[in-house]
Amino acid sequence: MKLYNQLKLRFDTSIWGLHPELALFDILLDKNPHFVTLVSDDVLSDVKESSFGRKDSPTVEQVLRAAIYKEIKGLTYRELEVDMYDSKICSTFLKLEENQGYGYSVMQKYISKISEKSIRSIILAINNIAISEGIETVDKISTDTTNIETNVHYPTNNSLVFDCIETATRLLKRIKKGKKDDNDRLDEQRKAAKKLNYEINNSKEENLPCLFDPYLSTLKSLILESFTAVRNSSIHIKATPELKAFIPLMIKVYRNAYKYQIEGEKVANSDKVFSVFETHTDILVKGQREVEFGHKALISRGSSCMILDHEVFEGNPNDKNLLIPSMERIKTYYDRTPESSSADGGFCRGGKP
Repeated sequence: MKLYNQLKLRFDTSIWGLHPELALFDILLDKNPHFVTLVSDDVLSDVKESSFGRKDSPTVEQVLRAAIYKEIKGLTYRELEVDMYDSKICSTFLKLEENQGYGYSVMQKYISKISEKSIRSIILAINNIAISEGIETVDKISTDTTNIETNVHYPTNNSLVFDCIETATRLLKRIKKGKKDDNDRLDEQRKAAKKLNYEINNSKEENLPCLFDPYLSTLKSLILESFTAVRNSSIHIKATPELKAFIPLMIKVYRNAYKYQIEGEKVANSDKVFSVFETHTDILVKGQREVEFGHKALISRGSSCMILDHEVFEGNPNDKNLLIPSMERIKTYYDRTPESSSADGGFCRGGKP
């Protein structure tokens, strides 16, 4: 096994022996330079060459290595910046020169550009290397689904309306910078909304409509003011397009809250907003467990426990419709047909054990 022999040689250096997972990725990246090519278009998108300014941007390879290091170590971007200066293994793995490092905002800018398509291509390439090395045989497959939660607070009409009020106020104040009277009025409006937010959280059900009425009136006035501010803004500042993109979300939150809290009508899950910051969040219910908010993901593993197929879905599709497509993707990816597959009762016909 060529990869195994190369890994043994790498372990002759003590620093790699302490970090075998990084040693493996270091070999894979050195022996497969096309991995860097796969992400280069993503990383270099919108990058303009200039003969002026500082030349301190990381290379595409350093960006890819930093993304791998960050995920393996479970670091934030700020922690990644610290490790670049303080950790010998980080400096070695990222191929940094002495005392070289990059700010967390720089790394976030480039790493976040790497697309899902590029990541999937690299994963499949690594899996095919494992198959050629005999580490995985793709003869036995185990499939299951799981919920990946997004980092959001529990969504209620009260919390969503207040999130909209706070965000709209912040963006409007940035557009109206220097207009003290307008900013003071927005601050007073926000304080009144914060008081209503507290009262709603601590009120009985029968008192909610009369509290939501002025609460939603505040949101409605901010929506109208946002329309006016976007239409009349002649200065191109970051807050203007951000506020313009936020208006449809505010309208949706307003309509849902008014329909349920004032008119007493239910809102379908497909029409609901579960977070104004993580707008892609879905509602997930699995069995008799508590409701979760995030995304449903499918994972198919081989006998070596390598993940051979994964998929993240919108909404909460039934498990019974997911197994066969996963098997078809595995056959396409690796040109091999699994001999057996195992899954729980949720994948059987009818979706019941």
